[in-house]
Amino acid sequence: MLLKFGNVKGIMNASHEDLKEVDKIGLKKAEEIRKVVDEDYLS
Repeated sequence: MLLKFGNVKGIMNASHEDLKEVDKIGLKKAEEIRKVVDEDYLS
């Protein structure tokens, strides 16, 4: 994913449609990634 998006920030900002373009990332996995990224984190 880093090769496609360049850095972690690029991955974090990618839509699930963008994530699906990565080899071996399907709709379900892309949606799971977006869910984790969009969740609130406790500090």
